[in-house]
Amino acid sequence: ASANLTVFATTDAAFISFLQGLPGAPAGLTEATAITFVGTLAPTTVRDILFYHVITSRVAASAVPENGAVATLLATGTAPVAGRVFARRSGTTVRINEATVTTADVQARNGIVHIIDNVLDVPTTTITATADANAELDLLTAALTRANLATTFTGVGPWTVFAPTDAAIISFLQEAFPMAGITDEASALTFISGADATVLTPILQAHVISGNRVLFAIDVPTASTVLNTLNTPRSVTALRTGSNVTVIGAGTTASNVVIANVLTTNGVVHVIARVIRL
Repeated sequence: ASANLTVFATTDAAFISFLQGLPGAPAGLTEATAITFVGTLAPTTVRDILFYHVITSRVAASAVPENGAVATLLATGTAPVAGRVFARRSGTTVRINEATVTTADVQARNGIVHIIDNVLDVPTTTITATADANAELDLLTAALTRANLATTFTGVGPWTVFAPTDAAIISFLQEAFPMAGITDEASALTFISGADATVLTPILQAHVISGNRVLFAIDVPTASTVLNTLNTPRSVTALRTGSNVTVIGAGTTASNVVIANVLTTNGVVHVIARVIRL
């Protein structure tokens, strides 16, 4: 073929590890049994995974954006919010979603290959839909709806969202509105449903990084770093210690990320155990 393509090629070991996590995969996959198992998958499933690893132009490692969403072959003919990978480049380090390029710029007659250490799992839902489907984020979904932000986070983005759990929001509401009589999720939901959108909006915006940047956990620096939010000029301070990420708004109490790197079609969500204070 004469096309100029960029392929993110996963190692055999990474692909076997990915397949092992799929429903119906036999235990202890080897290269041979992995090949057999791939043959049992729906052709459209395999095609979508492969297409998600291909960009329809030649992109050298040095040309990968510092932080941006890049359309893949899977995005062709679909809504622009779907089928994108989230690329980040810092010096010579290139990351695509949760994968890191281990060998860059392998030249081919019809393009360029970058070898990566993880399979790029294909996201299928937006930030709003992802929150809506998570039973631990019911109150966040209600707050987004009340603040007229739910539609925003079905859009192109991309965004990095720190999403507080229901328990975190209940605790925050009890602290911020002690006379509201909030005792459980039901009473918190009633309060949010009647709350002034102008009160909820700045709180929610303080949980979203500005500048259409996507930050996976590995991208958070190991030294305290200030990140601007959509609640201008409010910022948060983020820190990574090993695989643990914390964010701090006003005050000194950190919000711990309890579930990191929830990939969506328009960004990434990190679930946190405490609402970020303004």
